[in-house]
Amino acid sequence: MRLFALLVLMLLLSVPLVRAANDGTVDEYRKIIASRCSSCHEVNRIEKAMADGRNVDEILTKMVKMGAELTPRDKSVLGIFWGSPLKEKP
Repeated sequence: MRLFALLVLMLLLSVPLVRAANDGTVDEYRKIIASRCSSCHEVNRIEKAMADGRNVDEILTKMVKMGAELTPRDKSVLGIFWGSPLKEKP
């Protein structure tokens, strides 16, 4: 029974990793930030918004209204990795 519970737990914990692999990579996330966001904002401002737990959907909507050009793919990747790159800096 414990082995079954452990296997289920491992499966559940791997779902976000599989989703992230299908929806984008950290490198793709960083490329979007560099090409779409950092022309108006320094990266530290974006990272602060992530660290503060700001809502990515609200931010993206506001940025598009102000002229940012984001594809549906860009939005998807940003939504998946919002917050993660802070932990994965080289």
